[in-house]
Amino acid sequence: MNAEIAEYNDARERELPLAQEVDGKVKELRQKIADLNNHQMSLRASYRKLKERSSEMDGEVRMLKVGYVLFVDSGE
Repeated sequence: MNAEIAEYNDARERELPLAQEVDGKVKELRQKIADLNNHQMSLRASYRKLKERSSEMDGEVRMLKVGYVLFVDSGE
């Protein structure tokens, strides 16, 4: 029984560096996921602002077209 316990402890000690390395990589990946999620939220906010500005510009262009048509139609 003691031999089995000793073998288990030896195996655990041999595998500890690998387990620590994997744990470190998991932490890095979790941080990267959090960073990418934040970046995605930032991109979505930028997209919404650009889309809103594009709609505003489309409205301005329509108003300019209407003004031009009225100007041309008035014969001036």
